[in-house]
Amino acid sequence: MSLNNNLIAFSVCLFVGCASNPDELQKKQVSSDKFSDYNCEMIGNEFERNHRRTKDLYRSLKQERDDDVAQSWIGGLLFWPALLALEGGDGPEAEEFSQLRGEWDALQRVTIVNKCDVSIVPEDPVDEIKREIAIEEEEARKKAKSAQPNNP
Repeated sequence: MSLNNNLIAFSVCLFVGCASNPDELQKKQVSSDKFSDYNCEMIGNEFERNHRRTKDLYRSLKQERDDDVAQSWIGGLLFWPALLALEGGDGPEAEEFSQLRGEWDALQRVTIVNKCDVSIVPEDPVDEIKREIAIEEEEARKKAKSAQPNNP
């Protein structure tokens, strides 16, 4: 998409209220006290739960955002009543995502305070899912390119 196309889609989303990009959602502030009674094994288990759910929510929120942008293009260019189909704004998944991101930071602080082995801390789920999505998109581009007939 060119810069002008992105600006148009952004403007339509602002007017109608598209879902936020998960990369732009702010982390909630979560006190480490929430996990202060956890031992290292419990912290590790909480990291794993948080990791899985954060990745699931990121993918869902990104898809919702992409769908809203696509619908805004269709509505803006072809059929403006399609804009009414946009759900608009962020829902409970975005709220949970922000909460989980704050909890991730709190878990990291508790890991240090409790002197737990850092190996219990998995890779940041947002970094991991971004890498996975980039790989998927690259594979899809390669597949689409290889499916095109060669032009002499």
